Amino acid sequence: MGAFAAVPSQEGRPAVSARMATLEATAPAPAERERALALGAALVTVSLWASAFVGIRSASRQLSPEALALGRLTIASVALGLVVLVRREPFPSRRDLPAIAFCGVCWFGLYNIALNEAERRVDAGTAAMLVNVGPIVIALLAGSFYGTASRAGSSPAALSPSPERS
Repeated sequence: MGAFAAVPSQEGRPAVSARMATLEATAPAPAERERALALGAALVTVSLWASAFVGIRSASRQLSPEALALGRLTIASVALGLVVLVRREPFPSRRDLPAIAFCGVCWFGLYNIALNEAERRVDAGTAAMLVNVGPIVIALLAGSFYGTASRAGSSPAALSPSPERS
């Protein structure tokens, strides 16, 4: 699309009209901004998550594993609650609240307490390695116990035996 185009005038002669090519000029900007935001979010997440192990080790000198877990989860709950309020996300139904509470307390709460206690016994690097291996172990166990299969190379579950590959 050119910047100038011939447009018929009232006298029948073509007149020159300037058109702005805004579509071509502005289309890449949102994609570039989105990529930059995604990269920034990834860097902040990885940095904060990586420093959490050292922070837990330091805080565990003054706080019990339970108190540290409560503090961390309270801060996370307030932060996520603010995001939900700002974005006006719908709240879960009353029927789902018991399951959400069960998962929050029994899975995430106990996980944090166990992680905080483990940080007292092993160094931060070993704790980070064990936590990073967790998703791989879960995928392998899911493949072994539930017979889930996935495409080779798409996830660690592809390494586990399944009925489809037997």
